[in-house]
Amino acid sequence: MQTRLVDIVNDHCLRQLGTLPNLVSPTGYNDKVNWLKLYDQMPEHIVCSDKLRAREYVAERVGTDCLLEVYQTARSVDRIAFETLPERYVLKTNHDSGSVYVVTDRASSMYARGKIRRRLKRTYGMAKGEWAYAYISPLVFAEEFMHGPATDYKFHCSSGEIRWVQIIADRATGKPRETNVDEGYATLRLHFNHENLCVDEPPVQPETWEKMKGIARTLSSPFRYVRVDLYEYQARPIFGELTFWPLAGCCHTKDENAFGQLLNFDTTFKRPMVHDVVEGQAVGALRRLTDGVKRAFARVHGTAT
Repeated sequence: MQTRLVDIVNDHCLRQLGTLPNLVSPTGYNDKVNWLKLYDQMPEHIVCSDKLRAREYVAERVGTDCLLEVYQTARSVDRIAFETLPERYVLKTNHDSGSVYVVTDRASSMYARGKIRRRLKRTYGMAKGEWAYAYISPLVFAEEFMHGPATDYKFHCSSGEIRWVQIIADRATGKPRETNVDEGYATLRLHFNHENLCVDEPPVQPETWEKMKGIARTLSSPFRYVRVDLYEYQARPIFGELTFWPLAGCCHTKDENAFGQLLNFDTTFKRPMVHDVVEGQAVGALRRLTDGVKRAFARVHGTAT
């Protein structure tokens, strides 16, 4: 049975928010993000949703200094040579969200391997209408570990302009603290993610703030909306990931409409859909394109079967 993406988007919003999104004249944050899922689809979304290929995108535009080292990449966790890895590292998948495991000893390594094995078998995001993940060939990779507490600087951008920055600190404590600021580092007194504790005062402004802003502007320039995740580590900005549909377009706070006003972009122009029908063939020409990209990427990284 085939299902249209618009029906999946509507069903997801109905389940999570109790209401359908306004896809005709979107005004709130949730309306706009779900509109983007349907009407602003680009092949670049596939590239940049892939955590490994996104590194290539970053390197081409801002250089490699903001990239952590990737030690190994494989199609299966059993093909990673764990004995050659450093004492501490991070094990990730490239094709989904949340599959990030810090490894510090044998117990955490075995736990991470078990989780990754299961994650590699799933297609992420389709139940939320996050269509691009279905085109990513699943891989596992081991990445450099950032020592010390890490603060997230999530730059919410539109076409190269910073709309607001969501700062998340104290994540390691299990009680993350969120502050939203403008690009001048002034507090906006808005709350984005209801799972975080909202505080008025952000952490001390990072020394690399201006560099971070430059990176966020450059990486976001092709997209009507993208969240650019950065960190400060060893006196330099570090790239995390690019996220096109934060919270899957389901912000639950009272400030959802205010974020929709900040996220101001043209909704009169709709792109031809890359992905419309689920559980069926994608549009022929694009299907051949994405399959070709997958094969080429596998050959380059030595993961072809």
